[in-house]
Amino acid sequence: MKHAIPYLIFLFIFLQSSCKEDNTSSIEEIYVETTFQLKGELPDILLSSSAPNNEKRDLYGIDVLYADMDETPYAYGLFDDLSLAKVKLQKGKKYLFRVMVVPNGKELCYDHLYGDYIDIFRRLVENLGISAGEACPLNNEFYYHKEVHFWKFNNPIISYYYKIYTGYLSDYLAETDNTVDIDMKSMFGNIKLEAKSLLHGQLEFQFLTDFEIPISRSETDYNEPLIYTLTPNKMNTNFIYSLRFWGNGNREMPDDYSFTSNYMVRWIDDNGKSTDLGVYPVKVQRGQETIIKLDLSELLKK
Repeated sequence: MKHAIPYLIFLFIFLQSSCKEDNTSSIEEIYVETTFQLKGELPDILLSSSAPNNEKRDLYGIDVLYADMDETPYAYGLFDDLSLAKVKLQKGKKYLFRVMVVPNGKELCYDHLYGDYIDIFRRLVENLGISAGEACPLNNEFYYHKEVHFWKFNNPIISYYYKIYTGYLSDYLAETDNTVDIDMKSMFGNIKLEAKSLLHGQLEFQFLTDFEIPISRSETDYNEPLIYTLTPNKMNTNFIYSLRFWGNGNREMPDDYSFTSNYMVRWIDDNGKSTDLGVYPVKVQRGQETIIKLDLSELLKK
């Protein structure tokens, strides 16, 4: 009997420990609800959700990832009503958020071939690679998936011809139901072309490489470069240039971000003869206007 007592004590401790493990494993995850408030440079008109459904034209894309070493995808969603953007987060976990907003995105980003929204809102399935990029449906809800996220939100590789606002928040700890503030920044610069000494014919302005061309968005010339034309009756023009490549990984776009691109100029005389006038660099600055002055008399001397 004396020998049995230590054994019984050991058995009691073992069973008690097993019960604790079973209870721990049966505890369900606790979730908290998170909504979003966009601040910063986003125009006030885009911050309202009061417009009727048939007048909601702007698109809001939101990526939610775990704030771990791999930045594993957690949820994503495309919205035209920001008040419906409500995501369930695991309590005690850290997350990062990436947000892209396109004013009038329903028109600018819609792809008639896919019947959904593409361009900046293209999705990527991680385990299938780049070829798996596909359009994203607009359902005003989050999709929870550990392998799917918005492909272009992690530093767009090309420039678009429309305005985009970008926001980023890292290391957010989900503790209670909460509304998070996202600081939105304009992801574009304005370029103004001005012609001088253009008495006849026309000047054509064009960016050179595929990655540095604002995309022309239509059924017939998708992915074709936009060529800007100046004539004696139209001596200046303006266009939007969306920025790209502001760093590796998911870093927030710097306030003073800019990059240099190259453009080509050609002159076409009244007889249709085309003359290349050279290639020149231009610095595109976030939130500012860049003025490019094209003096035909000076260009013809080079």
